[in-house]
Amino acid sequence: MADVSPPSSLIQVGELLHASIPSSGKAIRELLARGEMGFHRPSAARDSVREIVASQAAQGAAYIDINVDAVDGDRQAAMRRFVSLVREDGNEVPPSIDSSDPAVLVAGLTAWSEMGADSETPTLAPLVNSVPYIHMDQYQAVLDLRRRWDFGLVCLLIGLEGPLPSADAVVDAARAMLRKAVDAGFEPDQVFFDTVTLGMASDGCMNALGELKPSHTYNSFEAIRRIRQDEETSRSHCILGVSNWAYGASKRRIGHIRAYLEVAMRYGLDAAILDVSKEFGKTPAPPELVELVEVFASLDGNDESMLTYGAAMKKAREEGLI
Repeated sequence: MADVSPPSSLIQVGELLHASIPSSGKAIRELLARGEMGFHRPSAARDSVREIVASQAAQGAAYIDINVDAVDGDRQAAMRRFVSLVREDGNEVPPSIDSSDPAVLVAGLTAWSEMGADSETPTLAPLVNSVPYIHMDQYQAVLDLRRRWDFGLVCLLIGLEGPLPSADAVVDAARAMLRKAVDAGFEPDQVFFDTVTLGMASDGCMNALGELKPSHTYNSFEAIRRIRQDEETSRSHCILGVSNWAYGASKRRIGHIRAYLEVAMRYGLDAAILDVSKEFGKTPAPPELVELVEVFASLDGNDESMLTYGAAMKKAREEGLI
């Protein structure tokens, strides 16, 4: 069990303005197809996107995530347009500029920062999501902008093949990224470490060779605990895209996410990318689903891991939990 006190409040990043979400993606594509003027003329698509932005701001999002990686065409221009829309309709909630393309991150951050410079009303500092550990040198142009503008940074703690293989490796990556971020001008509390969420159907305690290993949930949560306690990294945040946990669950999707978040917060998680309308972190999670997450978090690779995992999944199927 973790020995970190849960945070008193959760920093929530609203996840719904994302082109890979079917309902949001449809509205995003329709609006982009109308061109620049489509963002200023009334239409169902424009109303839908504006409602996504405004509702997340009203429901307590600290940031509104924007991801247009799944659209065709000029993604830099698309990001600039949606950043402007968040400025207009987000009730002063800043964006989380989200892309796997450094040029799109730079475009969104530049657009937001220049709007603030040209306005009598200063903009709040946005979040850049994210710079991956394995490719951090390719994101120097993003880091260099910290000398000009104030913003937060999500550091994605992944390796060449995805999640790092151990809690030690995740913590070492966090330390390396924090040093690089501080050198670029970030304060430690502007850095958010993403230790990665795997869906329950993707996680487990056996590798491709049939050898026992710690589950990724064990590595991720243990790394969060250590990051939040380590003298070097303790001032920084830990963040997860918690909705990913429900991939593989055909039943009680929201309950599973709620349980995953509740357990992660016990380890020190203090920020999450999620659907803010569900009041995650406030409404208690179902105990039987919390118990299932705790099983994944306990799989440290010892000889009992496979038996524990197998029994827990068998019970979950028999009881209709997944």
